[in-house]
Amino acid sequence: KGGIYKLLHIAKNESDLEEIAVYQAVLDGVIYTRPLSEFYEKFTCVVGMDDKELERINLQAEYDELLNRYSNL
Repeated sequence: KGGIYKLLHIAKNESDLEEIAVYQAVLDGVIYTRPLSEFYEKFTCVVGMDDKELERINLQAEYDELLNRYSNL
């Protein structure tokens, strides 16, 4: 959906021991899970991003969301 997410943990599903990604949306802080293989298929991993670059990307995502929401009015 174009958001920025932070991988918090890699966990194991209790029933089948499948690896699960536990990740958090940077924009609103909501925490999600999905199979690790799906996580790596869906998201591009970026390491070493400094706080200013992360803030810039986050603000751009907020701007894009607001622009999309209000362009439909």
